[in-house]
Amino acid sequence: MVPIRLTAENGAKAALLGEFNLEYTLTCHECFGEGGDDCSGEGAWINTIPIDWTTIKEIWAKGVEYFTAAPQEVK
Repeated sequence: MVPIRLTAENGAKAALLGEFNLEYTLTCHECFGEGGDDCSGEGAWINTIPIDWTTIKEIWAKGVEYFTAAPQEVK
């Protein structure tokens, strides 16, 4: 069984916070991707942003809503 809502009280916040991240590539603003001193010759670097708790809860709620409304599989 899984909870319908994620809360700090049911342990979900401690379990899930920091588990999901968004990675994106930034092009160096000094060399415009050609490779220079600021980017160690790479031309770009990968930045990571953690997904915030509110967004995690919203995604979970949407999944619960979808699967609650979906017809159940018969085994």
